[in-house]
Amino acid sequence: MKAFDKVPTEHFWEAIEHNARMGKQHTNWVEYLDNIRVLVALIDERIERFQREMRTRQLLRKHRRLDPNRPERIVRLSGG
Repeated sequence: MKAFDKVPTEHFWEAIEHNARMGKQHTNWVEYLDNIRVLVALIDERIERFQREMRTRQLLRKHRRLDPNRPERIVRLSGG
């Protein structure tokens, strides 16, 4: 799965489109349908990962805002 992380999502969409066209033109359309299912699953995995990352960021922001022990502002002291 890691090898697919570097492939732009646009390429998956183009591959889906290509497989759909090929499925219309050939009698072995089941193979092309299977390819489309795999490509859609890869895109779905990216969507789920993105949603998890967004939820994590939101929860961290919320936690930071609600943390009563967190100082309101950080004061930097310069050595002089």
